[in-house]
Amino acid sequence: MGVGLAKRISSSCAFSRHVSRKSSSRTTTLSSSKKKVRKIFIEKRRRRFSASSISVSTTTRMMIEGMENLTTSDIHQQMSHIFDVATGVGLPCTVQNCGDMIYRSTLDPELRRELKPLFTAQGAALLSTLFIFLSITPGALPGYVEYYVVQPIQDRMRKKYSLEDFTLGTKLGQGGFGVVYFATNNETGEPYVLKRADDYGEAEEWMNRRMQIAAWNACAPYVGSWQGEPSKPGAYPPLWLAWKYEGGRTLFEFMKEKDFPYNLEPYLFPDEESYPRTLAVGDPERTAATIRAIMSQCLDLLVQMHGTGIVHRDVKPENLIFDENTQRFKLIDFGGSADLRFGVNYVPKQFIFDPRYAAPEQYIMSTQTPEAPFPPIALALSPVLWQLNLPDRFDMYSLGIMYLQLCFKSLRTDAGVQKLRKDLTASNESLSAWRRANEAKIRDPEAWAILDANDQAGWEFARLLTKKIPRRRISAMTSKFDRFMLNRPSLLKKIDRLIPFPTGQEVNADGTLAYDSFGSWLLFRVARSGTDESGGFTEAQLREFEEDGNPENLEDAKQYLGMVASEELQKYGVSKAFRTISNKDKEIVKVKSASVSYEEGEEGFFDEDEDEEIVAGEKISNSSSNKAKGGVGGLLGNFFSSKR
Repeated sequence: MGVGLAKRISSSCAFSRHVSRKSSSRTTTLSSSKKKVRKIFIEKRRRRFSASSISVSTTTRMMIEGMENLTTSDIHQQMSHIFDVATGVGLPCTVQNCGDMIYRSTLDPELRRELKPLFTAQGAALLSTLFIFLSITPGALPGYVEYYVVQPIQDRMRKKYSLEDFTLGTKLGQGGFGVVYFATNNETGEPYVLKRADDYGEAEEWMNRRMQIAAWNACAPYVGSWQGEPSKPGAYPPLWLAWKYEGGRTLFEFMKEKDFPYNLEPYLFPDEESYPRTLAVGDPERTAATIRAIMSQCLDLLVQMHGTGIVHRDVKPENLIFDENTQRFKLIDFGGSADLRFGVNYVPKQFIFDPRYAAPEQYIMSTQTPEAPFPPIALALSPVLWQLNLPDRFDMYSLGIMYLQLCFKSLRTDAGVQKLRKDLTASNESLSAWRRANEAKIRDPEAWAILDANDQAGWEFARLLTKKIPRRRISAMTSKFDRFMLNRPSLLKKIDRLIPFPTGQEVNADGTLAYDSFGSWLLFRVARSGTDESGGFTEAQLREFEEDGNPENLEDAKQYLGMVASEELQKYGVSKAFRTISNKDKEIVKVKSASVSYEEGEEGFFDEDEDEEIVAGEKISNSSSNKAKGGVGGLLGNFFSSKR
């Protein structure tokens, strides 16, 4: 091997001398700086070769000495031929353009500045997006922890019961899915509630287990379940479920009493000297405060339940039990509920609900939604399906129907709520159309006063809960901050206090009303945003009257510019707007508050049975067939009459 190596070195040296002679004839002189660089390079190469385990022969030294006259590029080319001359000697830095690699390899990675950061901006953004996705409703990340960690531990720790551990008492209720009994524990003597579930027992067991983990204070304390004996040979064995007894009165039972809602005040407002118990009996504000407290508790329950991905599908007064210990309502009867976090008890084309309280869409999600896959996959997909379908809005509609029952005495019976749903269906699920058709028929001044108080805050709250399109309804969390729930005036009401609204008494030289800047803005706002649904005009109707309507014609005037009291105007404190045929009789009545109390026989906002219309002190006969069409005519009459 030594002989072969010597031959290769000798050949390289001969080639180097040939290149040296050729280079010297081509290049006569070099700059002093280049010579210094070359000498330094040669010196480094000598040191590295001397450190090598291979002895450098005389011919090798001659080859190195002959390289003095070579250019840098020639040296690089020649050194590539002797790459394996010395083992352990790195490539020259000028070849790699990366510094002394042998020296750098001995340094710590941090000193070499080759250590990459643990977190980058892109990585942090990706992790944040993933965390938000897994945390939004219905909460996929908490679902994984609950399914794989908490539930197994809870199931192991839960005590096992059987029917022999209890003594059955009176029957508390019976429904389509089972029978509920009052029972006593034979060992402790404590009261319990047992349910024999003939159908959907497994679903109710799952929902109660989930609620005990994620929303334990929103439902009755669930104890456990066991398989019962079939009622007859060949029948499916029922499933028994047990809860601790916390009270036997539901909201429906409170509502049936004549002194409702005052019968709940000792529980909701224990201090007799505090608001609202200091107000007079019959004061709409006192009743509204109790209704507001009931709705606040119901919204808290729905926020917790929807936050864990469960849709009840049967929210009604009968399924709200009052806990006498905590003085709060709790949800019961989860047999028809759907767990959309795990996809339990959800079939796309199947609906389970009480038709009296069910939303118009009937289904909590699109019927095109496939059946739930395996739980880990269902968990990962649940945030997408929830945000696309918003299934919690189904329960919000049911809550809206219950809210109307709390306000109106006539709707607290089964027949009353059935008639309400029938009328809403006939009105295309428009609560505004229902009011126009039934306000004169429903003689309940206190209820209307509650809804119209504070610039119709209660009425707007009812409309937001009962929208026909699910996505337009407000969620339980948003409802907690509604103006009615907070009992706060509207922003425009605050502006009205700063900027006086025109009283209608001052007129200009031409006889028109002298609107100030706020009044002009309000006129423009109502004219542009009014629709049939809210009691105003559409843009097409305004254009039609401007082109074809005749204000001197009585029929046109009654159709377009009759007496109006639209919901839009009532929001801003205008209770009634009068409009006559002649310009001199224009008048707008401003009241201090939009709260209007009605007496028996008093004219309502949309009294369809009234045959006479009072206009600026005069009576104009008007048949019931030519009813005034709600809108902004009282304010827009000025504009149209001046154009004529």
